[in-house]
Amino acid sequence: MKILVEIDLETNTSRIVSRDDLTIQGLTYFICKYFNITEEELYIRSKESKYYVPRQFYIYYSKTLFSTNNSEIARQLHYSAHGTVLKHWNNINIYLEQHDSKYITHKNNLDNLLGITK
Repeated sequence: MKILVEIDLETNTSRIVSRDDLTIQGLTYFICKYFNITEEELYIRSKESKYYVPRQFYIYYSKTLFSTNNSEIARQLHYSAHGTVLKHWNNINIYLEQHDSKYITHKNNLDNLLGITK
């Protein structure tokens, strides 16, 4: 996997400049890095926001960037059924539509990190 990343040494931040080769695995890496969790923690079945919010954004970007279906995302997250994925998908869209400041901030930061232009 080749991803061109720009690193700002003054602020110790990085962002994807070219995401032509971004894969689901690369998305997993950047979601975990942004939220400061491990890949194993991404899969933890917890309602604690430290784990819940990253999973929602993982699902959001999996569907919007890769058009991944709910069953495949459920498999990636080790869920037994795709209903939980659908619930997360619906919830994050509600929060974004309601302009929830925490979710909007995370989305804007992740869009920048992933090199998504508006």
